[in-house]
Amino acid sequence: MRNRQRPGNQGPLFNRVVVTTPTGSVLTLQPSGNSSFLGLVKPGPVVSGTSFVRLRSEYVDGNTSRPHPRDVDPTLFFVADPDRTEASLASAKSQGSWRFEYYLNVNDPATPQDDTLVPEVQYYKNRARALTIAELRTQGLAQLTPALIAEIRSGTEPAGVQDAGQIVFVAGDPGDISSEGGGNGWSVGTGQLPPTQITMFGRSPRTGSNANFTDSVEVRSTARQAVVPCSQQSVTDDHCFNGGPTFAAGSRLSGLHLSARDVAGREYANFYALYQLNIVP
Repeated sequence: MRNRQRPGNQGPLFNRVVVTTPTGSVLTLQPSGNSSFLGLVKPGPVVSGTSFVRLRSEYVDGNTSRPHPRDVDPTLFFVADPDRTEASLASAKSQGSWRFEYYLNVNDPATPQDDTLVPEVQYYKNRARALTIAELRTQGLAQLTPALIAEIRSGTEPAGVQDAGQIVFVAGDPGDISSEGGGNGWSVGTGQLPPTQITMFGRSPRTGSNANFTDSVEVRSTARQAVVPCSQQSVTDDHCFNGGPTFAAGSRLSGLHLSARDVAGREYANFYALYQLNIVP
């Protein structure tokens, strides 16, 4: 859900959004830093860096001896332990009603109420259930090209430093998702859904606000490269160079994802993390 801003640099429109799922579970989303979307709130409360609920998680290579991903990457949002089983995902209803309660940082002049306490309410229906892991493996996802992955690896901060694995921008760097010489940034195999949105994740300079940010661009299904423009979310947002569309010196890229949708409305996001995780064995 987009982190909409109020006019006149007054900050986020949404104070929070409370979502009741078809099964009765309640999720809360809130603005965070310079992120362009609302993040799911974890116990604490802590606003996570994602709007995806991970119902079931497995390692790509099938290894089951490693710690569960929820114990490895605390920035993500996982369903409460234990995971949903493959059988429970497969048997879930394909359609259901979702209740969205929007708590706003503005008062409605037509009603005598504080909109941070009394919400606006909408209902939505999903058209398909979440895929099982087995189904997702069959579907497959678009991939960054080997050439671009090699370039990203060569440009990241080395192990042992504060921003290990991340790319630190110099002033005026573009969000260029292509390989050297204008080559393709990603590939789409037979049967895979082509991405239609590219999103970059990172943080503002440590010498500034050090706030998280996200920037996105819509692309044609036939595209295989893109430039993601830096976009300021507020007057205090300092991750862009001279207000954008390029990045400020010291801003850090910590991840990007390729996002696609199928005809049933499911969203697929292949996320590439540019930060180091401690995974043993």
